[in-house]
Amino acid sequence: MVIVFDSSGQGHDCAVLLDSGSEATFISESLVNKLRIKRSNARINAKGLGSSEAAVTRDSVSVNIASIYGADCLLVDAFILNKLTSDLPSELVSVKDLSYLCSTNLADHNFSIPSI
Repeated sequence: MVIVFDSSGQGHDCAVLLDSGSEATFISESLVNKLRIKRSNARINAKGLGSSEAAVTRDSVSVNIASIYGADCLLVDAFILNKLTSDLPSELVSVKDLSYLCSTNLADHNFSIPSI
């Protein structure tokens, strides 16, 4: 979890996937609309695993993100995609078999509940 800042400087909690091996950063169209941040024209073909065609970006944005654990803030340039993932998880996960997670501080406490 990080804090992302909207056009008026208001912070919003946001789940992110940090991938230091990725060649680009992506943000969903719905989050860009929620943040009301300025877009720049940037349409590229994003490739998936094995260079398969994944999607065409819908412009780009610069977004300020901060750690929920400290004052560090970073300006990130991100390409906009209509949707980043499918709804995850796709089905209800039984947490009774995951008792080892009880002592783990998870960013998403509802990780076992499917998205709509």
